[in-house]
Amino acid sequence: DVHDYQLEYLNKFWRVYSDMPKIFTSVFIDAHESSHHVVGYLDEKIYNHLNNMYSQGYLNDTLTIIIADHGNNMPTIYD
Repeated sequence: DVHDYQLEYLNKFWRVYSDMPKIFTSVFIDAHESSHHVVGYLDEKIYNHLNNMYSQGYLNDTLTIIIADHGNNMPTIYD
């Protein structure tokens, strides 16, 4: 899944620049596929990723903002 590469890159980015102030934006487009199966996999992976970052101390003095799009507004959600 594409989001696996994004989460892996984010972890590497945080590790390489661990001693520097940073800002990082990542956009996941998993909810833009009509079966809605892929976005369901993303929830657990983001949860695991954030737990991993927390256990490594990467979330100290860190603000994480998660914004969702589409949800029930996706045209095929009720099909």
